[in-house]
Amino acid sequence: MRPIRVKLLAAVTPLAIVAALVLPTTAHADPTSECNEGAGEDSTECGVNATASGVGSVATGVDSTASGLFSAATGASSTASGTGSTATGHGSEAIGDYSTAIGASAYAADNATAIGNGSEASGEASTVTGKNGFASGMNSTAVGFAASAGSMFPGGAFANADTTALGANAQAGAGAAGQTGATAVGTSAVANALQATALGQGASATGGRGTAIGSISLAEGASSTAVGQDSRAYGSNSTAVGQFAVVDDDNSTAIGQHAVVSGENGTATGQGSFIYSDNSTANGFRSLTVGDSSTAIGYFAQAGSTWTGDSYFNDRSTAIGANAQAGGTAAGQTDATAVGESAMAHAVGASAFGQGASATGDGAVALGQGSIADQADTVSVGAAGAERSIVNVADGAIVAGSTDAVTGGQLYDTNQAVATAQNTADSALAGATAAQATATTAQTTAETALADAATAQGTADTALSKAATAQTTADTALANAATAQSTADTALTNAATAQGTANTALANAATAQVTADNAASEAALARTEAATAQTRADEARDLANQAIASGAVTRQTADLALANAANAQTAADDAATRADAAQQVAVTAQTNADLARSIAESASANADAAKLVAGEALKRTEYLAINGSGDRPTATGANAIAMGSGANAGGDDAVAIGTGAQATDGAAVAIGLGNVASGDGAVAIGDPNHAIGRGAVAIGADNSATGLAAVAIGADSVAEGQSAIALGSNARATAGGAVAIGENAVASRPGQVALGSVASTYTLAGIGSAESRAAQSGPVSYVTSDAAGNLALADFGPGDIAGIRFDLDRVRRDARAGTAAAMAMGYAPMPSAPGRTSYALNGSTFREAQAIGGAISHRLDTDNPFALTAGFAYAGHGNNAVRVGVAGEF
Repeated sequence: MRPIRVKLLAAVTPLAIVAALVLPTTAHADPTSECNEGAGEDSTECGVNATASGVGSVATGVDSTASGLFSAATGASSTASGTGSTATGHGSEAIGDYSTAIGASAYAADNATAIGNGSEASGEASTVTGKNGFASGMNSTAVGFAASAGSMFPGGAFANADTTALGANAQAGAGAAGQTGATAVGTSAVANALQATALGQGASATGGRGTAIGSISLAEGASSTAVGQDSRAYGSNSTAVGQFAVVDDDNSTAIGQHAVVSGENGTATGQGSFIYSDNSTANGFRSLTVGDSSTAIGYFAQAGSTWTGDSYFNDRSTAIGANAQAGGTAAGQTDATAVGESAMAHAVGASAFGQGASATGDGAVALGQGSIADQADTVSVGAAGAERSIVNVADGAIVAGSTDAVTGGQLYDTNQAVATAQNTADSALAGATAAQATATTAQTTAETALADAATAQGTADTALSKAATAQTTADTALANAATAQSTADTALTNAATAQGTANTALANAATAQVTADNAASEAALARTEAATAQTRADEARDLANQAIASGAVTRQTADLALANAANAQTAADDAATRADAAQQVAVTAQTNADLARSIAESASANADAAKLVAGEALKRTEYLAINGSGDRPTATGANAIAMGSGANAGGDDAVAIGTGAQATDGAAVAIGLGNVASGDGAVAIGDPNHAIGRGAVAIGADNSATGLAAVAIGADSVAEGQSAIALGSNARATAGGAVAIGENAVASRPGQVALGSVASTYTLAGIGSAESRAAQSGPVSYVTSDAAGNLALADFGPGDIAGIRFDLDRVRRDARAGTAAAMAMGYAPMPSAPGRTSYALNGSTFREAQAIGGAISHRLDTDNPFALTAGFAYAGHGNNAVRVGVAGEF
């Protein structure tokens, strides 16, 4: 049994208070159906056993009870026990103060409104419209068949406040405690989490502060966003935008039909783009990354794997360009880079730059269109039959340990040095040949001298023999002393002559030996010089080969730097999607406000109607009738309710209230002048609206919701198509799954989400917060819009703007330096006489730039003054200037 609460009104007279609360009363219920005065002051009761015990109360119907002050109970077994409460329908209960319960077994608590058979508004100030609808949380709203705002435990731990459920079987905050502020709009939409939002048929937001927009969309992770039919966002802070888009890990983003991210901190954009790794990026139709920290950008670009069924988890791979592939043919091909259409890098650390370039050797580099590098640790700038030259290479340092590239000019100098060394070697060889000839001649002379010495020795021996003979002759023949003396003298003379000849021969032999030794030394020196020259020639050839290799490496380094610059520019994503999500939440909040205002106006109208019925009952009880004047209402469905001229409740459990209101299918609800609800669970409330289709909802003025689970709320809004949603004045959602939110918003494509019109402005208060920036991951880009308001990510981002700012700063610096240089250069005056030279030295400053410069002028000896002039200026950072010219007078 639900408790009955009684409150006092200040306007009630003291006598009425005493009569109602202190003095015993006698029930006036009687077994007749005629109307008579009730037990309460100024009360009226009509029907068998009807009881009106509250001051100013009205009870109409068998066993009806109106016990609250100024309460009204209409219908068999109806009960209105709260102050100012209204219960209409068999078994309806309005037990809370100022509550309204309309429909069989409807129930309403304090300040609550329940409309529809079996509807229950148990939360304070809650609103329920539709059969079996339920609103248990404070300020909660449920509109549609079996819609539920809050849990099924009224007043318990799960009575989540401020929840909103619009649409048949919609649920908001019905799963557990702590799911306050949830919003579900659409047939079977579910928002069972703190401040979660679900818009669309079967949409589900089960993560705290998650947002799901579109048919069967799912936002499961905390602060996740899923936009589009059957989109899925499972991870925390994840975003999935597009039909069948899926994100199953934290801090990742997938944008595009069938886009998938299976890893943390990933960003996939483009139809069919796929990421199966952490910290990776895939941009483009069916782009693919398999391997951590990898990047694939372009149509069918693939980093780390291929689409053939095999998956290679090659980390740090990069593929940029249509059909570019990096690390995709075998496991272990990490750190590969392919840039350019159909470029391929399939080896560890391989790099390919250019259309069709291929690098298949470990550490190999292919530079340029069609280049092939198929050997490890090599650099290729072409292919067999398509060789290229490397040009514009600066001179490198030729010193020990240098790895600089050398140029053709340096090789030319080396070749000249080789030629000079060769000439030196040839000269040394000629000198050695001449020295050899000299040595040969000296050897011959020495041999001749030795022969002469031998001859002289023989002569000396003969002389000695003759001297001995002479001595003997002298001794034995003293008589012939004169002859003996003469012979002796001759022998001595011959001996002296022989001795001189021998000495001359020895001197000639020594001279010849010295000449030979000198010739041998000259020959050895010549050979040494020749060997040195040959060594220098070999070193020069080695340097030439090294220059060729180093030149290629220099070119590779430049191209790699260019490639790195291109990767920094790409980089991106999520600000636009998170901006859209934040904007969606803001618009949803506005929609809830509009809906609350509409429901409040409806409740006020119901209260006025109840007051009018009570007044009429007091004045003219003979005219008391639910149908009123005009054509009689018809309620042909089981448990149906029809109130108002020409109202028709033609379906089971249908409710039609108001002149010409039509509720023609099961559990349909039409409230207000000319409203039409055609379809099981359809709801039309306002002036007048059309809800055509199962679970369709049209609330406001002149709205039209046509199609399964279509929703139109506002004024003149139109929702045409399955699960279409139009919220706001003149909003238009004219395709399946389309969502138009805001005044004059138009969504005409399937699954499209439109926010506002060309006159709308958007405020996202939290977009600049530190939390929003912390939630972003990967490259970020700017969001662009065309004239129609279609959003997309730009190809450039903040990094590019920073680069432009750097370039502008450099241009500004150079412009100022150039101006300062021009000011400092100046002109020297015309010299005073021919043959003389004048000069001028200047310093200047211009807007923080400084320069020094000078000029000279030399006067020629001509009839008229005529001089040659020159000037220079230095302003730093390469901003130097030189000029030459002439000056004269005539």
